[in-house]
Amino acid sequence: MAEKRKAPPTAFKPGTSGNPGGRPKSSLGKALAELGEKKAGGQTNAQRLAQVAWEKAIAGDLDWANFLADRILGKPAQAVDLQSGGAPMAFTLSLSGGEGGQ
Repeated sequence: MAEKRKAPPTAFKPGTSGNPGGRPKSSLGKALAELGEKKAGGQTNAQRLAQVAWEKAIAGDLDWANFLADRILGKPAQAVDLQSGGAPMAFTLSLSGGEGGQ
C-alpha cells in the first residue's frame, strides 16, 4: 500500500491563498487609466473618446455601433444546443492519414 506523502514545510496551509496580493495590474492598463482621467477642454480623455465612438456609431459605422452595444448592453451569451429535437445529435468523424493512410 502506498504511503501518503507529507506536504513540504513550504507548502501553503489549507485556507491560505498562494497569491494574497492577486494578479498584478498591468502597467499599460494603469497608464491608460491615468490618461483617461486627464482633462482637456472640460472633458476627460475617456469622455472625449466615448463621444467620438458615439458619433461614429450614429454616423453609421457598424463596427463602432457593435463596440458600443457590447460595452453598454454586454455581449450576448452564445447558446450552444447539443440536442436535436430533444434527442442527442449523432455525428461521425473520419480522419484520413493522406496517401495510403487508414
